[in-house]
Amino acid sequence: MKPFIFLILFLICWVGTVVANDTFPVDGEGKFYSRPSDSLTFVKRQLLASSIEDIYSKELKALGLNPELFWEKYNQKFEEYMQPIKESLQKKYEVEGDATKVDHHKKEAYEDALREKRLELRAKFGVLNKALRSYSEKRQSRGTQTPNMRYLSIAAKVDRQYITKVYYRFMSNRELRKFSKLLVSTDFYLEGMDWKDMGVEVSTDFTDVVREHWKNWLVQNLKTNFNEVAMASVSEEEEISRIFSHFETASNIFPSDGKGPYEGVLWLKIKLILSKKIDDPLNKKLGLGVDGDFILYDIKNHEIMGFYDFVPEAPVFDISDNFNLSSNIASLVYRMPLSGLMPLNKRVSSMGVKSGKVFLALENIQNVQDIFSFQDLISIKGAGLEIVPRLKSYDGKTGQFEASYHGQNADLTKFLKSLDSQAIESKVLSLKDPANPFVLILKREDSSKTE
Repeated sequence: MKPFIFLILFLICWVGTVVANDTFPVDGEGKFYSRPSDSLTFVKRQLLASSIEDIYSKELKALGLNPELFWEKYNQKFEEYMQPIKESLQKKYEVEGDATKVDHHKKEAYEDALREKRLELRAKFGVLNKALRSYSEKRQSRGTQTPNMRYLSIAAKVDRQYITKVYYRFMSNRELRKFSKLLVSTDFYLEGMDWKDMGVEVSTDFTDVVREHWKNWLVQNLKTNFNEVAMASVSEEEEISRIFSHFETASNIFPSDGKGPYEGVLWLKIKLILSKKIDDPLNKKLGLGVDGDFILYDIKNHEIMGFYDFVPEAPVFDISDNFNLSSNIASLVYRMPLSGLMPLNKRVSSMGVKSGKVFLALENIQNVQDIFSFQDLISIKGAGLEIVPRLKSYDGKTGQFEASYHGQNADLTKFLKSLDSQAIESKVLSLKDPANPFVLILKREDSSKTE
């Protein structure tokens, strides 16, 4: 009997995965008013981004959600994220202050750089791009009366469960909590040069100083959210990498709610790339290209919680004195991530929620499709609490489910009670006992009306 039950559970999980991922292509159209100076590549990327957002809007509406309110929230948070980046670009292109006194060439260069950066970062913001499973282009055209107006039609498949999760992530007001620890990793990459070119004998003479200053800055500025800020050891980095590697290959796409060594721990990875651009020993000049990024991971949930691409710099240094050279480069490198780190405190505060799990029972199951319908209903209706139900056992009539959620217990109980008399396909859910909303019965719709 047991092998038979295990076979049923395997088939349920396998078929459920197929059903959940079997979405149909949706048509979408993007439009973009281009400038004469815009490259064809830039125009195409803008059109594709607009087309994808149009498809997301249609899918959200089909799910009974509010796409207009979602984009309002999404755009508001994206603008908050972009603000320090805009300020960095304004400083770089010297367009701060009175707009009437700004050189128009510098202003155009700034606007071009800002448009490019907005397009690049919007595609990543909120990790919304993971909702797109596949797409194909159908038609690209110009406006008949306005040639600079471009259009692109595409068909795409969207992961509805994922986009629903993103929707409620932006829409919900989560309870703030304090994380226990921030682990920091740094990677320095040299291209076409070595450490002696930077005025130091060994790498640690440079990297240890920068790392210590970053750590001090994070301790001072993020102390409201973290009990501890520490540089990750080699063994910790290897262990976290194994965790992420295992998660990516696992069949279960949802994180475990079990407490582990990285409960409440975030991982900040900072990457710096320094490349030699000018090598002029005769005039004692060294020109560098400095670029990089950082990514903030929630280790427990295996999610990217934030990211920032540094504004590239191309400084030229005097190499007459090694100490001054290394100090000046270190000072520049230290400042590179700060524009992105400054709003991190607010961002970290907004991401913390309490999580837990609950056991549910569904009685009077008639067929496997009843299980699929119940799981879909719980996931979609309970997306505000990010409820994820998993079937634990099934004896042919009753299914036992373990559901993870994020939020307050009172909100979960209120949600479960709201399922009483909820239609599900041609049947109706009913609470077995109003005082115990964790056990539900599936009834035929006609019988529920007569009882």
